[in-house]
Amino acid sequence: MTAIKGKTPSAKTGNESFGGGFTGASGFEFSLPEGTPPSPEAMKKAVEELLKRPENMGLSNISAGNVTMDGFRQDLERGLGRPVIDETGLEGVYDIEVHGNAKNTEEFIRMLREQTGLVLTPATRSIEILTLISLN
Repeated sequence: MTAIKGKTPSAKTGNESFGGGFTGASGFEFSLPEGTPPSPEAMKKAVEELLKRPENMGLSNISAGNVTMDGFRQDLERGLGRPVIDETGLEGVYDIEVHGNAKNTEEFIRMLREQTGLVLTPATRSIEILTLISLN
């Protein structure tokens, strides 16, 4: 994640930067495959398939208040189902909103860039991942 200079939200200062933060997000609209009758079994199966690939749930909009760029990065990472690395260099806390009900990840990434000046670019990076294994 990088930032377009002069387009990103301003960092909060003084008393407005104190207190806790929050994030609220929604994912893509959910629907059954075309021609599938809306039974409880069909809904359960569709949700189970969706949960196997969280990146398909995506983000359609997000609101974050009083968050650091690292906190926002983590929220994006969870919502997009892939690692996001903060290369913005932005310090402090921010209010960030992306609204528009995106229908797919590419549309959300475009809205993020246009509305906040934050840019997500696919790239290859070496990252460390800690895996914990229970021996019980």
